[in-house]
Amino acid sequence: MIKKAMIVAVLLTVGGSMLAQGPGSAAGLKGKGKAGEMKQLAKLSETLALTDDQKAKIKDIYKAEAPKMMAIRKNTALTPDEKKEQMKPIRKEMRTQIEALLTPEQKLKWATSRHDHKKKGVTAPV
Repeated sequence: MIKKAMIVAVLLTVGGSMLAQGPGSAAGLKGKGKAGEMKQLAKLSETLALTDDQKAKIKDIYKAEAPKMMAIRKNTALTPDEKKEQMKPIRKEMRTQIEALLTPEQKLKWATSRHDHKKKGVTAPV
């Protein structure tokens, strides 16, 4: 039980800090578009040893959310802070959907990876 609580705490802490880094970074879509999605999927796959089924489902998640993210990015009426705020719930939903596909071991590895990257000042996958 303590282990689960610790995982949740790490995910929430790291996820929140990733959001503060700005548009695109928390979702791992810094590259934007299809190339960014593929790059992030490859990083995530390497880090977590994703199965082919997991890869396909995560790719579908990226594809479903990409138009929403792009619409926000292209909206010149929004300030960068407004864009960031509008992207937060989309990123959170993406992380939730991806996390639901992961095994407990992968969830822990993902949280650790995101935490380690944060300490180094590098954007972690998704």
